[in-house]
Amino acid sequence: MPDASKALKIREIADAIARWGIILLAGALPFFLIPNAWVTVPQAKMFLVGIAIIIVTIAWSAARIAEGSIQIPKTYLLAVAALLPISYVVSALVTGRWWSSFVGTGVEQDTVLAILALYALLLAFAVVLSRGIRETIFAVRALLAGGAILVLLQLWKIAFPDYSGFGGALPGAVSSVIGSWHDLAIFLGLLLFFSIAFRNSLGGVASLWRRLLWWTAVGSAVLLVIINSPDVWLALAIMAALYGAYLWFELRKSGDILKISVFRALLPYIILAIVASVLSYGGTAITTRLPARLQLSQLEVRPSWQGTYAVGKQALTSAREFIVGSGPNTFTRTWSLYKPLSVNATQFWNTDFYSGVGLIPTSLLSVGILGLLSWGFLILYILWLIVRFARDRSLRTPIKTVTGVVLAGTLYLFVFNIVYVPGVSITALSFALIGILIALFAAERKVGMWTYALNWKGVKSGSLATAVVALALVIIFGSAESIRALVSDTQVNRAIVAYSATGDLDAAAKYDEYALSVFADNDRAHRTGVEIGLLQLKEMLAQGDTSDEMRTRLQNTLQATLKHGIAAVSADSGNYRNWLSLAQLYSELSAGGIQGADKNAKDAYERARIENPTSPLPLLGLAQIDLAASDNKAALEHLNSALAIKSDLTQARLLLSQLSARTNDLAKAEEEALNVVRLAPEDPLAWYNLGLVLYTRKEYDNAALALERAVQIQKDYANALFTLGLTYYQLNRPNDAIAMFEKVAELNPNDPTPQTAITNVKAGKNPLQKDS
Repeated sequence: MPDASKALKIREIADAIARWGIILLAGALPFFLIPNAWVTVPQAKMFLVGIAIIIVTIAWSAARIAEGSIQIPKTYLLAVAALLPISYVVSALVTGRWWSSFVGTGVEQDTVLAILALYALLLAFAVVLSRGIRETIFAVRALLAGGAILVLLQLWKIAFPDYSGFGGALPGAVSSVIGSWHDLAIFLGLLLFFSIAFRNSLGGVASLWRRLLWWTAVGSAVLLVIINSPDVWLALAIMAALYGAYLWFELRKSGDILKISVFRALLPYIILAIVASVLSYGGTAITTRLPARLQLSQLEVRPSWQGTYAVGKQALTSAREFIVGSGPNTFTRTWSLYKPLSVNATQFWNTDFYSGVGLIPTSLLSVGILGLLSWGFLILYILWLIVRFARDRSLRTPIKTVTGVVLAGTLYLFVFNIVYVPGVSITALSFALIGILIALFAAERKVGMWTYALNWKGVKSGSLATAVVALALVIIFGSAESIRALVSDTQVNRAIVAYSATGDLDAAAKYDEYALSVFADNDRAHRTGVEIGLLQLKEMLAQGDTSDEMRTRLQNTLQATLKHGIAAVSADSGNYRNWLSLAQLYSELSAGGIQGADKNAKDAYERARIENPTSPLPLLGLAQIDLAASDNKAALEHLNSALAIKSDLTQARLLLSQLSARTNDLAKAEEEALNVVRLAPEDPLAWYNLGLVLYTRKEYDNAALALERAVQIQKDYANALFTLGLTYYQLNRPNDAIAMFEKVAELNPNDPTPQTAITNVKAGKNPLQKDS
C-alpha cells in the first residue's frame, strides 16, 4: 500500500509538471525572448521549445511509469505526422550528411532533430491535453494571453522605440518578439481571427475575458495595418469568409436564420472578410498616409518559385536524389551548386539562402519525394478532417466551436508553410495546434483512447515500456543536442558582438573558445577563430616588437589560427565558406612569405570553387594569388572566368584594370577603371585607381579630378594624396603639390618620401628625383 500511494503521488506531481509545462509553453511561445544582443529571437524560441520538450517528456514518462499504463488518442493523425521525422531520418542516413543534417546550428527548421522536435511538440500537446478538456482550454487561453502580451510589447516598441530594445534583442524598428516582421503579421492574423471566434467559447470570467479578446483584436488589427502584408490580409479574408459560411450553415440548422442573434454572430466575420479583402489590395494606400514613424517595412528575400524549381530541376537528376533528396538542411549547398546565374546580377548574389520559396517546397530538394509525400499526407489529412468536421451534423457545442476555430487556424498556418518560410514560432505553433486538435477530438469523443499496460512483468507490456522509454530518450537526447548546438552558436554571436562593441580581440577569442568548448565541430566558430586570429596577427605585427616573447606569441597565434582553418573544413567539407576561410588564411601567410602557403591557398580556392561553382569569389582569390606570383596569363584567365559568372564584380574589374596597366595596355586599364567607378562611385580606391591610370597615361587634368574625388571621399587616403601632389606638379601647381605632400607627411611622419618631395618641389626639382 505505501508503494501504491507513493506511485500515485509521483504520478500526480509528474502529470502536473507536464500539464503546466505545455500550458506555459503555449503562453510563452509568442513573446518569449532572451534580452541580450547575442541571442537572436529564433534561437531564444528554440531554447524555449527544446527545454519545454525535455521537461514535459521526462515528467510525462515518469507519470506513465508510475501509473503503470499509457493512454494515447486513437487517431491516424499521429501516425501520419510520424512519417515526417521518419522520412528525414531515412534521407539523412542515405545521403550521409550526418551532423549538418541531424542537428545543424540548432536553429534551422529542416534538420532531423528540428522535425523530431516538432513531432514531439505535437505528441506532447496531444497526449498531455487529451487527459481532460479543462487542460486543453487552459492551453488555448494561455496562447491567447501570450498573444495579448505580444501585442502590448509590439505597440510599446513602436510607441517608444528608444526604450524597447530589450537588451539589444530587438535592435531594429521592424524587429519582432516572435520572429521576422512577416512572422509577426502571420501570427497577428491568426490572433485576430482567434480573438473574434473565441469571444464566447472559452469560459472563464465572461466580461473580463471578452474585454481582453476585443482589445487584443483591436491591437492586432492596428499592427496589421502598420505591417501591411497583402498575403496575410488575403489569407485572413479567405479564412474569415469560409468560417463565416460554415457558421451560417450551422446556425441554419436551428431554423432561426433570420433572427437578429444569427446576424450578430455572423457580422464580425463578414466585416473581417470584407475589410481584409480590401486591405490585401489597397493596404498601401492607408500605410502611405500614416505618420512617417509608422511607415515600417522589412525587406525579405528568398528564392522565388522559379528559382526553387530551377535549382530542383538540376539537383534531382538521379533516382536516389529524387527519392531522398540531397539530405536535410542542405539547401544552402544545393543553391550554391545550381542557382541561376541571373541571381549574380542582383545585390543578393553572395547570400546563402537556407531554404527555397517555402518550407514545404524546400523539403522536395532536401528530402526528395519522400519528404514531399510526408508533408503532403499530413496536409491532406488535415483537409480531410476539415471536410469531415464541416459535414458533421451533430449539435453545435462550445467544444465543437473551439475545434472548428483551431482547424481553421491550423490550415491557415500550414498554407504559409507552403508559400513562405516561417520562423520557429509559427512552425512550432502549427504543430502545437495539431496536438490541440487531437486533444479536442478526444474530448468530443470523436476519437477513442488506446490504453496499454506499462510494466516489465510481461513480454508485451515490457516491450511497450522499453519502447516508451527509448522514444523518450531519443526526444530528450535530440533536444539536448539541439540546445548544445544553440549554446555554441550564441557564443559565436557573443564574440562578434563583443568585438563590434569594444574592439577587444581577447574577449572575442575567449567567447569563441567557449563556443568550441560546448561543441568542438562548430565550423562557424572555427571560421570566426580564423578571422580573430588574422586580426591578432596584424595587431602584433603592427607593434614592431621583435623580442623573443613576441615571436613566441606570433607563432602560437599562427598555429592556433591554422588549426581553426583546418578544423572548419574537417567539420564540414561541403561548406564552401570553410574553404574560402582557409584559402584566405593561406593567402595572408603567402603574402607574409610563408613557403608553400600559396599552393595551399590555391588548393583551398579550387575546392571552394568545386563546392560553389556559381560564385566568383574562389576565382577572384585565385587571380589575386596569380598576380602576387606575377603570373599574368593565369590571372587574366581567372578574372575573365569570374566576370563570366558576375559581370559587375567590382573587385574583379579593379584587378583587371591593374593587370592591364601592368602589361602596358593602358587603354584597357582606363576602360576597366571607368567601369569600376561606375559600379562603385563612393569607393575611394576606385577613383584612386582611375587617377593613377590617367596619371600614367599623362592625362593630368582628368587624373587630378579622379584623385580629388578619392581624397574627398577619404580625406586621409595617403596614396591618393601623394599621387595628387605628383599630378599637381605636372600641372605646374607647385603650391598645391606641396600642400598634398605635407598632408602625407602628417599622416606618415616616419616616411621620408613626402619630405623629400617637398624639398624637391621647393628647389624646382621633380618630386621623385633622388639626390645623386
